[in-house]
Amino acid sequence: QGGAHQGGAHQGGPLRVAVLGHALTRMPSRTPPEARHDLLFVGSLAQDFTPNADALAWFAAEIMPRLDARIGTGWRLLVVGSCTARRLHALAGERLCLVGPAQDLAPWFELARGFIAPTRFAAGLPHKVHEAAARGVPAVVTGLLAGQLGWTDGRELLVADEAEAFAAHCARLYQDTALWWRLRQGALDRLARECDPQHFAATLRAVVEGSLSACDAAPDAGAQAAGAQPAGPQPVGPPLVGPVRAASRAGGAEPDGALAAPAPLAGAARPAPAGSDGAEPGAADPPAADAARPG
Repeated sequence: QGGAHQGGAHQGGPLRVAVLGHALTRMPSRTPPEARHDLLFVGSLAQDFTPNADALAWFAAEIMPRLDARIGTGWRLLVVGSCTARRLHALAGERLCLVGPAQDLAPWFELARGFIAPTRFAAGLPHKVHEAAARGVPAVVTGLLAGQLGWTDGRELLVADEAEAFAAHCARLYQDTALWWRLRQGALDRLARECDPQHFAATLRAVVEGSLSACDAAPDAGAQAAGAQPAGPQPVGPPLVGPVRAASRAGGAEPDGALAAPAPLAGAARPAPAGSDGAEPGAADPPAADAARPG
């Protein structure tokens, strides 16, 4: 955009904006949907009223009973990530399992029939949804997160903002296998376009090189604008003309935190980490633990 940049230090020059998202390699899990029985949430739960803690408390109180009414109680919600939020420890039990930190998320994605992100307030780009897509697990999210991603309900994921609709979408992941595969492939395809590591590196390189070029051109341009001829070496300062600004859409997102290995869940075996190749329906080799249903 031309003209003055409102709120910035640069006046009179064009503002170039480059958007950097996430760089992710697709590593879809291989377990077929019929052998998956649980829902998964991944994220840091540091305090009671953070976005993640609020989302899980809402899911437990409002969505979980409605989902039970639709598909029964033969499923669990697996919550992976550090948790010091007291309100969630009060909700934990056999069906809402606080797994704790995990060094490797692959086994948990192998168990998951679906990924949930019932986030009601947050900023930035939801990395957790991108990661679920990279692992080939369909997600049910709120409209807030779908809008941040720019993804479409029914194409790459399922979207709902009310408890009844959210529960209905979770149930569809259990009841409609064709939908499960379609959402999985749609998210994998979208991720390939938006989060390809080579594309990310090329964008970042262009941003850095453009910024350096702008810095080099700025002193002479500033001197000419003042009606003076530049004399001698000029100090390199902030760009005055043609700045290139990298806007990371991940800024402001709630950190998921570094994860370390958890203790095994009672009665739940872990599948071996899957290979990196996607599997077509009927072609998957489920790990041995996939046959274990929750007690």
